[in-house]
Amino acid sequence: MGASVANDMLLVGPASKESALSILTQLQKTVQLLAAKLDAMKEQQKLILHQHGDSNSITILLARYKEITAQLEQISLVCRNIHTTRILSVHELFLYQDIQLTLPMLEKQHELLVAELKHHEHPQQHERLWAALVIAKQQFPQTVRQNKPLAGNVPIIVKLLADSCAEFAGLSQVRATLSMHDEKQKRKFMGELLKNEVQDLDLRTGTAEYNLSFVQGTRMSRATVKFSMDVQLKTGKTVTSRSLKVHSEPFIVITNESQWDESEGALIALSAFGERTVTEWPHLCNILQEHVVQELRNNGDPNRPFRALSKCDLEYFHRQFFASKPQVTVNEYNKFWEWFGKAFQVLRFQKHINTLWQLGVVYGFMSREDAAVIVKDVEPGTFLIVFADKYPGQLAIAYVSPKTRGVKHYLIGHYDTGAKKALPAFLFEHPPLTHVVQFTHEFDARGQPQFTVVSKIEAFGRFCPPTHYTKEHTDSELYDPIIA
Repeated sequence: MGASVANDMLLVGPASKESALSILTQLQKTVQLLAAKLDAMKEQQKLILHQHGDSNSITILLARYKEITAQLEQISLVCRNIHTTRILSVHELFLYQDIQLTLPMLEKQHELLVAELKHHEHPQQHERLWAALVIAKQQFPQTVRQNKPLAGNVPIIVKLLADSCAEFAGLSQVRATLSMHDEKQKRKFMGELLKNEVQDLDLRTGTAEYNLSFVQGTRMSRATVKFSMDVQLKTGKTVTSRSLKVHSEPFIVITNESQWDESEGALIALSAFGERTVTEWPHLCNILQEHVVQELRNNGDPNRPFRALSKCDLEYFHRQFFASKPQVTVNEYNKFWEWFGKAFQVLRFQKHINTLWQLGVVYGFMSREDAAVIVKDVEPGTFLIVFADKYPGQLAIAYVSPKTRGVKHYLIGHYDTGAKKALPAFLFEHPPLTHVVQFTHEFDARGQPQFTVVSKIEAFGRFCPPTHYTKEHTDSELYDPIIA
């Protein structure tokens, strides 16, 4: 690994002067170099062993593998430190996730090659591993809908690795099976559990690609997919059989969307806390952002703009629910999730709200007080849409009253919108609301969000033609009897 990354391994926290992007970019390049190095050493090892391998050459190779062990451990430690001490941008998270997917494959390939050398030198003391299955791409952890594709329609890719001299006499298909965390739950399932569960291995790439569909829910319990295959390996005239397997990261399969926020909250808690009751705030932020990106990124539409949680959003959560503490407890997280999980679910399943949030027409996450500051100096009839800070999953409007010219707040109730009336239709029913404050996706030098004011027709007209709503109202403006 590069000297600067090695020397600064323990200095990737907030005190480090080097940016997270710089460190992760260096790590990614180092991982790519190590992958190329292992490929070259594998070919060299094959040549040495085919020539019956002299002890000196093997000793040199083992010394080089020991250096790689230290480098892989270093990279893993730096990644862990940076994920728990820095709040990463979406681009930085993509780099981090790429490294985290590649590292286990390098570690397993390294393990196979070292075991092969040690077995060659001391066959009675060391077992040869021959081959292994690894997961080259996956989108887990995530909440999965029964009989629906995985988020983003991204396939799972399983890869077969082998040591330098492995010669395959036969390969079975790769089979995927559902593995429950609680084995007692598995006994409750009857019939088919997975679709597309058996795939051929592509002999050119050594991979099998899965577009899995889950036929049954997992009863709110977490599960993994176990990928397995049988291989036959030739050693002279002898054929050895081995069964290989690898497990995915956990997921929960739900049968209806009402189960989504509980399932997603449990998976985020598992990633952030594990068996602990406390975790670092940046670590929770990064895991939360990873789930938001995975669940909301374009919502299946590649032509739609993308918006993630901003630094301001995360700071608001930190103040409102965690008292701005550097470490947060699982109980604090659970209270936060009772509120945020409902808003997240709205963005995940109500596509028009998701679109409006992506466009910045629904700002999203801001306190009632901050919303009042944003609108207090704009023209009467101008409004800002946020998620209500005391009513989980409900939207609220901060607006300037045309009568009093003061700021009022209105909670959009379930009776205001619903299956037959979307948010734009509700807004067009209220003529006093004329303009909306829209987030521009830009921030000033202090990191504060920037806004512009657009007409209601411009912002919402394409979702609901305003000419359809000509109803006269006895109440000439909205009022705020619900949010005090």
